[in-house]
Formats: sequence, C-alpha cells, structure tokens
Amino acid sequence: MLPSKWPSWTLILVALGLTLLTVGVGLVLEPAVQAITPQAHPTRQVGSFPPRLPYAAPVVTGPGAGACASCHTSEVSLRGAGADASALERLLLDEDSSLTLHGRLGCVTCHDGNGTTTDIAAAHENLVADPSHPRQAGTYCVPCHHDLASEYPEDHLRAPHRRILWGIKEDQEVCTCANCHGPVAHGVDYLASHQILSASMDYCVGCHEEQEVPTERLKCSGCHIGPHDVSAAMDCETCHTSVQVWGKVELAVHPMKLNNGHANLECFECHLKPNFRNLSGFSCSDCHPKPHEFGSEDCVQCHDGADWMEIDHTGIAHEEMWEPYRYHDHVACAGCHFAGYDLSTECSSCHPPEVEASRAPELEPTPPPATSGDEMGALANHITGRLAGWRPTISVEALYENLNDGDAANDPFIISVRSREHYELGHIPGAYNIPWRRIADPEALSALPRDQQIVTYCYTGHTGQVAATVLNILGYDVVNLKFGMMGWTDDADVLVTEPFAAAAGYPVEAEANELIETYKLPTLDTGESDAVSIAQVRAQAFLADWAPTISADALFENLNDGDTANDPFVLSVRSPEHYAIGHAAGAYNIPWREVADVDNLAYLPTDTEIVDYCYTGHTGQVAATVLGLLGYDVTNLKFGMMGWTDDADVLAIEPFVAPAGYPVETEVNRPE
Repeated sequence: MLPSKWPSWTLILVALGLTLLTVGVGLVLEPAVQAITPQAHPTRQVGSFPPRLPYAAPVVTGPGAGACASCHTSEVSLRGAGADASALERLLLDEDSSLTLHGRLGCVTCHDGNGTTTDIAAAHENLVADPSHPRQAGTYCVPCHHDLASEYPEDHLRAPHRRILWGIKEDQEVCTCANCHGPVAHGVDYLASHQILSASMDYCVGCHEEQEVPTERLKCSGCHIGPHDVSAAMDCETCHTSVQVWGKVELAVHPMKLNNGHANLECFECHLKPNFRNLSGFSCSDCHPKPHEFGSEDCVQCHDGADWMEIDHTGIAHEEMWEPYRYHDHVACAGCHFAGYDLSTECSSCHPPEVEASRAPELEPTPPPATSGDEMGALANHITGRLAGWRPTISVEALYENLNDGDAANDPFIISVRSREHYELGHIPGAYNIPWRRIADPEALSALPRDQQIVTYCYTGHTGQVAATVLNILGYDVVNLKFGMMGWTDDADVLVTEPFAAAAGYPVEAEANELIETYKLPTLDTGESDAVSIAQVRAQAFLADWAPTISADALFENLNDGDTANDPFVLSVRSPEHYAIGHAAGAYNIPWREVADVDNLAYLPTDTEIVDYCYTGHTGQVAATVLGLLGYDVTNLKFGMMGWTDDADVLAIEPFVAPAGYPVETEVNRPE
C-alpha cells in the first residue's frame, strides 16, 4: 500500500519501474541461461519415409552466439578463416536470417557439422553443403515438406512438387529445392518476384532445358495458373508482353473479325475481368439476339460479319446434306428457309408423300464430334480396341537377334526414352533419343515412322512402357524392351540406376475381393473431336508431372501404417487365374487389356489413389498409363509381383535374373 499522502498517479510510476527491473534482470541472465541449457542435436530414424528430424538449438547472434553464426555473419571472420574472396557473397549471411522460419531451425539441423566448436575443420566435418539436393532432401527437407501440393489456386501457382517428391523417394534425377527456392534459411527467396528474372530468363529456362523439362514448363503457364477462363487454351505470352507489368497487353489473337461496330469497342466492353465473360465459348448471340430459330449460336457460320445480309454458304455442309437428292443445290436459301424461318429437313414439309416415297436412299449420317460429355467414352473405347491384340514387350534376346541378323530392312526404329544425359552415356546401337515425358509432343511424333515398328526402352522397363503405351494408343506399331537397359547392359555406369535385386517377400492372400461399389467416371474436356487427338492432348498434360511408379516398400508401409484413411485402391491387372493363386492384401482384379472398358471403369474410385500391379511391372505400367490418360490418380507398383513376393508359384513367371551384356554406343543419332 502507498502512503496516504502520496498522489495516486505514483502507482503507475512504481509499476513501470518494476517492469523495467524485470526486463533488465532477464537480459542480464539470458547468456547464462543459454550457456547451461542442453543443446539439441539432430537425430534421424532409419526405415521410415519421411524420416523424423527434431529441431536443433536455434541459432542466435551477438554475445553467446553459436560458432556458425559468429563466423558466417562476419566478413572479417570469414576472411580470417580462409574463405575464398569469390565465395564471400555466398557464405556471408545477414544476422536477421537467423530469425526467418528456416533460420530458426539452426545451422546443424540442415547442414550437419558441429555448431559448438570454433575449430574450422571440426566445425565442417561431415558438412552437407546442399541439403536440398535430391539425395539429401529426403533427410533434410522432406521431414517437414512431405505433403506438397502441385497447384495453389489461391495464389494462381503450380509447381512440380509431386514429381520432385517422387524423384527423391525413387532416387531419380530431379531438381533440387534450392533451384527454385534458393537457400531459404539465408534470407533468399528466388520466387518472391520476377526481379531475378527481369534481366534474363536463363536462370529458369537454361536449367529446364538442361534437365529436359517438358516444353510446356518453359512457358508462363508452367508455373502460373491463369486467372482467366482462356488460360487452358491460350498462353500468357499470347497477350501479355511483360512479366513485370501484366497490364501491358497486345492483342495477338481474336476469335472473330473486328470490323464495323466491333472495331470501335474497347476490349473490356465485352470481356469483363477477370474471367473475360467465357471468352473460350464466346458467340455472337451473347450480345445480339438471333432473329431466327434455325442454325447454331455462331452467326459467322453463315454470315461473314462485314455485311450481315451476305451469306457464306461454305459454313454449312449443304452438299453433304443433300447429296442423295437431285436439284436441291439449285434451290435458293429462301426456298427452304422461308417466312418465319421454321426450317424443317423433313421431305414432307415440301413434297407430297408419294414423292417422299420415291426419293433416293439417305446416306448414313456422320457421327457428331466428341464433346466434353462423351470424350471419356470415345477415348476409353478407342483404347480398349488398341489393347485387344497388342503385345507390349520384346525381349532383349529377340531385339539383339533382329538387329544382328544381317537384314537391315527388318530393323525396328529404336527410341531411348531416358534423359539426354544418360542417353549420351551409352545406348543401344542406332537408337534415337526422346525423353518419355515428351513422347506425345508434336515435334517428337513428327520424327517417328508410321511404316516401321518402333521399339522403346528406358532404365528398368517402366517409363519405356509408358512411352510405348502412349504411342500404341496414337496408332503406332510399337513394343517396349522388357526390363530396359537393366536387361541389355551389364555396365553399371550406363545403367545409372539400381537394378532389380530381390523380392521383398511381403505376404499375399488368395481370397478374392469382389468389385461392388461404383463411381462416376472422370470428365475429359480437351476440346478435341477424335479419340487420337484427345489421347495426345491428355498425354501431353498428364505425363508432365506424373510419378509413374511406387516401390514395394513404400506401398507395404502405407498399407500397414495403421491409418486406413490413406490406403490406396489396389488393383491387380494380372489374369484371373493368377489373381486367384495370390494377390496383395485387399487387391481387386481387372485384367490389363480390359481396364479401359467403360463397365470396368465404373468400379474404379476417382477420389482415391489407385496402385496397380502385374507380374514384372510392364503390363501394370500399361494399365496405369491408360488410367492416367482417362483422368484417374494412379501409379504402378515397380517390378510388380516380382518385387513383392518371393513365392514362385504366385509370381507364375520367370523373374529377372541378370543382364545380357550386349554392347552399347555413345554416338548421338538424329532422325533424318
């Protein structure tokens, strides 16, 4: 209590003084508390993905700072430690970087080394220079960033996260996290804006071309989801001339002639931002009431736009419509489109019944082009027909014998679908190179023969089978080399990847699981009218980011993690006889040649990932590619049952044993 003679406002001064005293004591004691607090060191648990990695002690600057920050936040200290002058900019960190989200993890959490010693050699022992490299990211980045989306609609962004996570898990060559995000704990964010790109696009484009990233990834739409409803049909660069000021627009394309009254309109008088009033489906009747009932909503199908009284007859296929009948090509428009414009194509509307009875037989009508509602059915039926008699693989022995039988006339056209880098390390003699993700690109297809069998090959047979499946659906005579380079060469440097070693020995069951629940089929909307064109458009989009395989270990861990909510829908595409002998627990059965049958598709979920498998991974990859083209979220079990079970009776075929040891060449071949 205060003395009664003290004014009441003195209580405020007393409280303020006590507060300042408390803060001062805390600041004085902080270094001592830091010194006696046990320092956390990162530990890793082996055998799980993603691995668990606890935070290390946070890095602080100033008095009591860790050895890492004491050196790397001081140019003088770095020079004294012998740092090369050319590396100073990269090694010197701003003190505030330790306050960023990643900086608070502490240096040794991601870089290892020893953060408690001032001895330079000891501090950098076992140092991980780039923890975001694909071979390191599984340990250092994925523990926190294992559930990344491929699209961020709220920010209008897309990213190849799914492909990169797959590459990290499957030990494939993919970009490092730092390629796009930079050293995030160092206060650098390459993707914050286009400032780094304003002078040159070499940073992204150069890297993407070197990594053979699909061409669509080199456009704005490779990273940005356009906010307009024309984004699927037009590239950003079509209209926008600046990545800094998006308002700079030059009209590059327009669906109708801008003449007469249209020439005097401003763009946004018709096309309201941001969706531009459904520009991709724009028609004259959106603004102009149609004065007649017949005909489509597209006025320019008949009218030329300059003078609406002038009719362009080429827009309507009258010749095909009236070909079986005489004299109709001499009838004036008003002879059929008379007063009221109530057009009827029935003969009786002009001719007495007896004339109708004697008319020539009608031609079979041309089926209408596929729409978004039936693209799925058109593509599914086409694929079912293409799979019916297809033999999807050729053995390495059969291919080698063909190439060396002395008859060059029967040699196939060989495509390596491996990366350009690995193609140049060594390839089958005479092989050309088209990376598998680009197999449906128009420039790739233009180099392929229609009158010669094509043989694709990859690393272990899987991505080669993806490419072969797409080409078969597009109408090519094609097979895939069984087991790829793993079966052809015994040169580990040429193979590059780990070959099949042994089956995991996981359990199987023999009890059949019946397909009962049905689902609505996915909707395709490519805008194409024939099955082959639909397939090509779908393949270009689908292959860009697809992770085509999952390992047996990853699938087994998923199915046995105690959380059934994340379990995939497992599908055996082996024959019913071999399915009955044994299958992965919970698996259903649809043979691979029948997987695109519309009746079978109805049993496949559209809201759950599908994992299919076969014998050695090849026909499972055919089925997975087909389902992916049809809009399903699907992946294939790598090496199939050969990688899952060591029971020879269940496998039912001969597994991979050893490579043939056939020769390779390094000379680059280019199609004429």
